[in-house]
Amino acid sequence: MANQLLLGRALDANGYIAPGAKATVYADGTSTLITVYSDVDGATPAANPIVADGDGFWPQRYVTEDAKAVVTTSADVALYTLDPAPTSQGTGAAASAVSFNPTISIPETNVQDAIEAAANLAVSGFAIFGLGITGNATLLAALDATGTGAGLYRFDGTTTGTYPTGVVAGDTGLVELWRQSASTAMMELHHATTNRVFRRRLTATVWGAWREEINVDQATARGDIARRGASAWERLALGAAGQVLQSDGTDTVWGGGAGLIFLLNANLAGANVTTVQDFFPQDVTLDASSLYEYEFVVALTKSAGASNHAIETSFGGTATLNAITRHYYTSAITGGGTGAATLLSNGYLISAAAFNMTGSFSGATAAFWLVERGFVSINASGTFIPQYRLTVAPGGAYSTVAGSYFRLRKLGASGANIAIGPWA
Repeated sequence: MANQLLLGRALDANGYIAPGAKATVYADGTSTLITVYSDVDGATPAANPIVADGDGFWPQRYVTEDAKAVVTTSADVALYTLDPAPTSQGTGAAASAVSFNPTISIPETNVQDAIEAAANLAVSGFAIFGLGITGNATLLAALDATGTGAGLYRFDGTTTGTYPTGVVAGDTGLVELWRQSASTAMMELHHATTNRVFRRRLTATVWGAWREEINVDQATARGDIARRGASAWERLALGAAGQVLQSDGTDTVWGGGAGLIFLLNANLAGANVTTVQDFFPQDVTLDASSLYEYEFVVALTKSAGASNHAIETSFGGTATLNAITRHYYTSAITGGGTGAATLLSNGYLISAAAFNMTGSFSGATAAFWLVERGFVSINASGTFIPQYRLTVAPGGAYSTVAGSYFRLRKLGASGANIAIGPWA
């Protein structure tokens, strides 16, 4: 690669243009002619001396060594000498072909190598602070040190200091440290085996208490909330309409809150049969391993059929039960179901099986209030259905009267005492 001669415009001693001036090119500091080229590659020799045009401009010429230029008029009268003659790097030169003056820190001799050396030096200078690395970050010796430089570090079982609750040195992880001043800083700790993140602040050279950041996965949707799980924060999906947050003694869960309730809006006709029938047209599914308080109040009426019969009540459904306690009373109602009530029976049961609530009776017109309250411990989740059965088909069907209801409230987990309130 050759260097371009920079001869400037040919001018005489008075500053006037010197048309057709000549520039004879010698080796720098000598009277030895050298080869002049017309191309930047230094492959095509050109005439020496170089002749300017009528406006004193020189054609582009190149040399491959340091040069001296003696400039004369077209009549060979001396004008001036350029020793050394100025040159510039040839057009399109690569950085590797441009010389560089080496230094102690960067001992390279061309620009390309010098750039790469400088870049490597810059990265290695910050590696101790965790920047620009592709391997292990610098190990932090003491988590509570107040003079550590800002940067990114790792901790392991050898790192001493105060850790967040539930985190120990052996868990390993990453520590970010950012400084505002010599006495004020922020530290962020990333737990290696979970998504937990903690922060604390250095104020007046004293580290404060750790605080945990709340973060959950990206699958959240409108209405979701974050709750603390067994080992980390987690997403709790939005509950069903009407549910409220409540405690099951271990976690925050969606539940019925004040209770689950079904209130009958219109009379529900039964059948003149001896098989089991539901009091209500819809069923409820209860959670596994849970204890519920329940109550149902039902009015049954009929206006036809006089065969002697009784009414048994029971609980059906797909849930399996650990235990049940049932407190009941039954009343006969005069006046077609709107008059005074006469107590027929009351008692206490510990089985969900059918039980005669009314005793035997006959008559075309009948009305009864059936009231039952109790507690049921659920083993496997499933439906829990209050039902009745006629011991004899009386000749006319009963109807569950509008206003009858079934209500439940989840109290907590089964298999343990339930204490709601300030029991001690």
